[in-house]
Amino acid sequence: MRPSFAYRPDIDGLRAVAIFAVVIYHLGKLSKGGFIGVDVFFVISGYLITSIILSDMEAGRFSIASFYERRIRRIFPALFACLAATTIGGYFLMFPAEFVFLAKSVLAATFFVANLFYAETAGYFQAPTQTLPLIHTWSLAVEEQFYLLFPLALILLARFGNKATVAVLTVTAFASLVWSEVLVRTQSDAAYYPLAPRGFELLIGSLLAFGSVPEIKTQKAREVLSAFGLLAILIPTFAYNKTTPFPGLCALVPSFGAAALIHTGRLRDTFASKLLSSRPFVSLGLISYSLYLWHVPIITFYHLRFEQHPRFAMKIALTAVSVAAAYLSWRFVEQPFRTKAIAKGRRQVFTFGAVTATGVAVMAVAIIHGNGWKERFAPEIRQLASFTYNPAGPMRNGTCFMSRAAARISDFQADRCLALDVGKKNVLIVGDSHAAHLWAGFSKTFPDVNFLQATASGCSAELVKGGFDRCRKVMSTLFDEFLPGKQLDAIIFAMNWPGKKFAMNWPGKKAQAAMRAVDRLRPHARQLYLFGPIVRYTAPLPRLLTMSKLYREPGLVANARQKNGSSTDAAFRRYFKDKGIRYISVIDAMCRGESCSTVDEHGVPLQFDTAHLTAAGSAWLVRQLTDQLMFDN
Repeated sequence: MRPSFAYRPDIDGLRAVAIFAVVIYHLGKLSKGGFIGVDVFFVISGYLITSIILSDMEAGRFSIASFYERRIRRIFPALFACLAATTIGGYFLMFPAEFVFLAKSVLAATFFVANLFYAETAGYFQAPTQTLPLIHTWSLAVEEQFYLLFPLALILLARFGNKATVAVLTVTAFASLVWSEVLVRTQSDAAYYPLAPRGFELLIGSLLAFGSVPEIKTQKAREVLSAFGLLAILIPTFAYNKTTPFPGLCALVPSFGAAALIHTGRLRDTFASKLLSSRPFVSLGLISYSLYLWHVPIITFYHLRFEQHPRFAMKIALTAVSVAAAYLSWRFVEQPFRTKAIAKGRRQVFTFGAVTATGVAVMAVAIIHGNGWKERFAPEIRQLASFTYNPAGPMRNGTCFMSRAAARISDFQADRCLALDVGKKNVLIVGDSHAAHLWAGFSKTFPDVNFLQATASGCSAELVKGGFDRCRKVMSTLFDEFLPGKQLDAIIFAMNWPGKKFAMNWPGKKAQAAMRAVDRLRPHARQLYLFGPIVRYTAPLPRLLTMSKLYREPGLVANARQKNGSSTDAAFRRYFKDKGIRYISVIDAMCRGESCSTVDEHGVPLQFDTAHLTAAGSAWLVRQLTDQLMFDN
């Protein structure tokens, strides 16, 4: 039996749990799995939207026009206020390339295709999320695309009855889950943002609204199930992290948790439902939409201006500012439109939506057409402020380097990347992205050497075992098919080595894995070079250089340099001193004492993000190391 639709304070409380998880995730370090809050929102949305549609259908008052009027009143006012404010903030705090990207993000959010936009632009070398103030709008796009299709689907299915509709929705949800799990294992970015691999979460809520799940008869059973629901949300919030294969099957845990709380909370007789129905939870839940919108730009603009991770006290302050902004947005933007104090008629609502969307879109197009309005900056700032870099070519992404964004693992071109040249010295570059960024420098500096390349992101220190599928398959090709029976002139082994904990636990599991990789590589080369950790920063180096010049803060770059790589460097240096390999200290090559090089002789930044080398930086680094490299003799 389908439950009748009525206001559920416990669902507002569940929204509070979801937004809490999301906010602490975006603040960093407090939670590595708080992104699952979005999945809780999806289940809630699926349940509420389906309940509203079914209620209106049964009352004979459902219409597509009234449905979209409600959506515009609910979504548009706060969203467009946030987009406009974020654009203004970007004008003052973003450099031209960043401002152009923001404008494109605004366009994508305006037309609710942000999920497709970020799926297309996301990748291994995407700007850090703390510099993308509208990254979170992808989830709004998923919901709006669902709202566009779902009512039409229900209208078509209604003629076949509820049982048939539930059967179709169940099959569709299962297909979405299977597709999500397949994509997670092959193209993780393609699984994260689009509607198709996320649809099962919304449909779980829809199936609840249809009453397709049997009622829980006893309070004891409801208590147990609701407790499971809370744990199924809270545990992933702190147990999941960026390496969790997500969404896929892992997304079922928080999704089922949300569904369990919704299903058991209708009678409000469980501890969980009473807790979620309490005033603090409900109050936070009421402003959750505005809080979701505003907290990311606020946190992002802090990062953009101060180029550092906020300390705990600052995180509290940023949270307080976000909550205050959310309340003001809810009170003076959301509520007047939802209560019809503003735009009382349907025609006014649609006119408001069209005019506002057009105005925001025109503003975004103007920014893009004006190349980020670089005239905002003095001439001496513009060159650095306008710096852009595409690492795909210099790292041979998608051919010899398989990044997270590479189209298919099978695209690794072994016949090209591992082709021997009998007329030249043959040197293999192996590892992850920190090996791949060396190829441009080596190939330019030593044109008479044939550099082979087998690199993939997400590799473990042991190369073959652990890590992501793309790494295991590339390394299996290398170790199982290419290296047996061969001895190369040299092998260059480089990785994104961990920092302080890696050195403190020496020789821990990761260090031992690196040693095993060295032992497997050593028999296949006359000389093995192990490259140590690179200089790292808390923000992209070009931005730090520009900020330093713009605000006349010469110490800003040095202050943003992470210090923990030196510990790993020292540990490697000690261990491999007499092990028959050549250890290359990248930190020594880039730094002299406390001073580290940041640009080459032409003023080009050595690194394009927080760690990876530009092509110019790669060539610069290799030139510093020529006296330590002997394979060209």
